[in-house]
Amino acid sequence: MTDESRLYPAVVTKVWPEVAHQRCLFHVAKNMHERLSEVLRTWRRSLPAPPINPTKKPSVRGRARDQDSPLAQRKTAAIHEVFRLREAGLSQGAIVRLTGHGINTVKKWLAGPRPAEGAAEGLSSEAASPPPPGWTSWAQVGQVRNSLMGHKGWLLGQVARWTEEQRTRFAVLVESPLGEQLRTVRALVEGWAALWRRPDGARPTVTESRQYFDAWVKDPRFQTDPALSGLVKRLAGKFEHLVPFLSEPTWQGTNNAAERAARAFRRWQRPHYRLRTQRSIERQLAGKAEVLVQPLRPAGRCVRGRSITTAAL
Repeated sequence: MTDESRLYPAVVTKVWPEVAHQRCLFHVAKNMHERLSEVLRTWRRSLPAPPINPTKKPSVRGRARDQDSPLAQRKTAAIHEVFRLREAGLSQGAIVRLTGHGINTVKKWLAGPRPAEGAAEGLSSEAASPPPPGWTSWAQVGQVRNSLMGHKGWLLGQVARWTEEQRTRFAVLVESPLGEQLRTVRALVEGWAALWRRPDGARPTVTESRQYFDAWVKDPRFQTDPALSGLVKRLAGKFEHLVPFLSEPTWQGTNNAAERAARAFRRWQRPHYRLRTQRSIERQLAGKAEVLVQPLRPAGRCVRGRSITTAAL
């Protein structure tokens, strides 16, 4: 079992021609998520940019002297937006990330009274320069941009592990013009997970996994985006090296255990300076292997004078 390094296939085939070469599912999924993250970054960069006043950047800082001043109107609209997000079920931290206001500012606004309805009317920045067709407001564009900027990791994770805040974020995302594209990404991630686990949690057979994989690769939704179609084609060429572990119940699909053992061995070497030569390393590994295969001895019983088999009974 190896990762996706190009150094291994030729060596494994030459040294062990009869051995099944298993690619680590963890490393394959990790590389797939990195490419999907790049796709999300590309979509984020393509979002429309709101208009900016070249003479004075709109701000809600400062104290307005007149309730009809542009600063007072911007602040009133910002407070309305904070209350609206709070009523939608978002936490104060989520509101900070979505709007860009400070946490103390959000707490202060939520603790105070809500401005009267219609007080924010007259803010005609949306009317003077409306967002592109399909977007309801520039605030929606900002929410989607912030969600794709620092919180894309959970978008590629398991839905069962999502928090209520993340579910609310996803509902906002799918209502945007990027909703169909994000559903496609979720279908790709969920389809990948279903290749290796049935709904009941059991392993599928190699035949079942191959049938599902053929249907998953041919999904027309993945062909609409060149990056997604290229990723699926890349995975299709590695399928035969991903399924060997399904033919044996005791085999693992990842080499995480081997990497953990290698890191543990490096920690053993740290205080033992003589554990550097090939002979000492081989003897250390042989001793660890012998300990692992020995039967467990009952606690509280002296094994002096008894064989290992007698002491284990």
